[in-house]
Amino acid sequence: MPRGNIMLDELFAHVDSLDQDSEREWNEREVDPEEAARFGERLALRMFDQFLNGDIDDDKVGSDIEGEDEEENEREEGQHSDTDSQLPNSVSNLKPSNADTSEPSTPKFTYPPLDRSQYVSRLILLHPGTQPYEITCSLLHLPLSTVSNPDTKDDEISRYIALSYVWGPQSPQRIITINNQPFPVGPNLYSALQHIRLEHAPRLVWVDAICINQADIEERNWQVSKMGLIYRAAESVVAWMGEATRGAGMIFQCLETFEDLTSSDQEIVDSVSPDAKRICEIIFGPVSTPETLHDGNEGDDRNEREAEEFLEEEGREVFTEEDKQIAHILWSQLDLLLERKLFWRSWIVQEIVLARSITLLCSHHSVSYTTLTHALSRACALRESVGIQSYSPSRTGIMKFLSISSLRTEMREPSCKITLFEIACRFGRLEATDPRDKIFALLGLSTKLICTGEMEDHGFVPDYRMGVVEVFREFAIFCIRKYDCLDVFAMPYRGLEEVGVHEGWPSWAPDWERRGVRDFGLLGLQAPVKVESGREYRKFRAGGQTSVEMVYWKDIPNVLTLRGVKFDVVSEVVEGDVFPDPRSIPGDAEAWKEWLRFAMRDLEDGHGDPYGSKEKTVEALWRTLVADSDGRGNQAPPWFEGEFYRWARGDGLKAGIAQGSWLADDDDYGRFSEEDNERYTQFADQLHQVTRGRKLFRTFRGYLGLGTWQVSEGCVVCVFYGGKLPILVDEAGTMRGIGKKSGCQEEEEEMEVPVYRIAGTGDCYIQGIMDGEALEISKEEGDIGLGHVSLV
Repeated sequence: MPRGNIMLDELFAHVDSLDQDSEREWNEREVDPEEAARFGERLALRMFDQFLNGDIDDDKVGSDIEGEDEEENEREEGQHSDTDSQLPNSVSNLKPSNADTSEPSTPKFTYPPLDRSQYVSRLILLHPGTQPYEITCSLLHLPLSTVSNPDTKDDEISRYIALSYVWGPQSPQRIITINNQPFPVGPNLYSALQHIRLEHAPRLVWVDAICINQADIEERNWQVSKMGLIYRAAESVVAWMGEATRGAGMIFQCLETFEDLTSSDQEIVDSVSPDAKRICEIIFGPVSTPETLHDGNEGDDRNEREAEEFLEEEGREVFTEEDKQIAHILWSQLDLLLERKLFWRSWIVQEIVLARSITLLCSHHSVSYTTLTHALSRACALRESVGIQSYSPSRTGIMKFLSISSLRTEMREPSCKITLFEIACRFGRLEATDPRDKIFALLGLSTKLICTGEMEDHGFVPDYRMGVVEVFREFAIFCIRKYDCLDVFAMPYRGLEEVGVHEGWPSWAPDWERRGVRDFGLLGLQAPVKVESGREYRKFRAGGQTSVEMVYWKDIPNVLTLRGVKFDVVSEVVEGDVFPDPRSIPGDAEAWKEWLRFAMRDLEDGHGDPYGSKEKTVEALWRTLVADSDGRGNQAPPWFEGEFYRWARGDGLKAGIAQGSWLADDDDYGRFSEEDNERYTQFADQLHQVTRGRKLFRTFRGYLGLGTWQVSEGCVVCVFYGGKLPILVDEAGTMRGIGKKSGCQEEEEEMEVPVYRIAGTGDCYIQGIMDGEALEISKEEGDIGLGHVSLV
């Protein structure tokens, strides 16, 4: 059967029967939804593959799938526990005895000393060979002169590759030979070395697990501080994605075809078969002529236009139901490929952003990084064109990959001014075996290094002698000092309600390990792509034109004292849902009526009335619900009020499948013009962005505000000097200590002061005090509440 004419309806009939046969297996135990989905996808993939080869046998397929499922459970995604199990018996029998996977007992490896005045690190010279023979190599020194200004170097030692990979479990250990000494490595690194080794020539490679003496803390600090130089200077970075599963192999074949079709060599383009080209078009859209590939997302608009033209082409059925079924299988496998742990590592950001060129390696398959970014961009555009969301909350690998790709493009512009804190906000919650690496892995990033090859001294250096809390606390202080802002207060994730701040952890220091409801906040600090879908964030300045003023405590490092005003206290919080789902806003759940009643009811005795009238209170409400922003960096326009009423009446569009898409009911067609609907979409997108995961509250002064789910009656509203947003805090007792103001020449003194704890993610929006008004009002009232606030 030709590959371009696959009858997938018959294929899925077989899959359905297999799913029914397997139902009892799933019902007998508690099943993880992701595991169940992956199991179903493996069924479809096996059937798809066998249909391609014209070989379908129900009994054989069922038993094979079950065996594949057991095999998948024995390894982490993208990693085989035993590479040699895939080899033919005739080859496996030739495997040397010292390549056994049993746990070896090896003597401690002796590293040659590293003269840091001349050398930045070491390299391994990977000796030639083929699987399954043992891996041998020599250890060389990497001169500082080689990695300094690398674009001017062309000697042999400068032509090394740097390996990007997942450490993964270190058991069972595999043994390689370095300088005639045995050296234990984990199974994933062993597999990577097997695949990057050349058959007839040696190869220079930098691998962190080997080239850094991990047991020497001083050397580890030194090399990690220079790691940006090492990756920037490498001739190429090879990203090892692990062994190929059946689905990953199919996707890589499609990517290799896409790479051939976009080649500038016409002979390579002509060598692609019509069937292979057709499958490639189904997943990535039309590729009619060779194209110039770029890192990043420059071609997104063009890709979207081409996808629409591809789908609207007249004269033939371009995207049949059969094609869509094939596309769903392949797109699902593309999603799974980007969910591999390689793209969840903290170190991957530095490795991709700094690299001159990148090769993605999965078993024997390989494509360039630019091929994947371009193909993925086209696939996302095609998916959106047929109403399929490019990413989902359960699979965030695509967004992580695109975010890193966006940063790679952004930092290649000499004018880029992105700060280390902004990078940490976007990527600080990627995974790291050592939590301290969530910060240390980002320190080598700078536009200066990318554009000139010279390191930038950020002023914060890796030090593995510090504990996790100390690293995160010191990084928070570093960011406040260096960038003169208090954005760190908006960064701790909202953990689960029953989970408080870690014991001994200051509430003002972001805990990059925490998980919880995700949002991009009011400042857009965590937006995965800098200007995602054209969104820009309004710049607030609740602290007016002031600068941060801190007091350092000599003997209590977890305390941070700031100058500011305790301006108000939360008096009421609206009852109802928290709306953590991005697609669930008050209007969708009819809870907006409760919010409206809460905002409009008569104020109780003792409450202020800053808005002055019912009309002004309604305006304050809708401006609060959109954070008085238009989603494009400006104050909300007056016409937003009309869209607010349309939304309140239930005449708004309904949320579509794709992110940011809004659809009209059948009865609504013709009632509103296209321009009306575009205006409503802008309002509704901003409403979704701001209200999700937040509660409406009122203060004793009568202000309306939005806070995260931790807001409660009695929370104190603080406005700090240099702060962009008001911060909600809870009383936490008193403390005694010795302190003095930063830069003050006065002697230290012992003081007892009240202390407060930030209420979760303490940032909030309060209509009427977002532009310095709180400080001005407090001064007019005789400096009531002005002074210093100590946070723990």
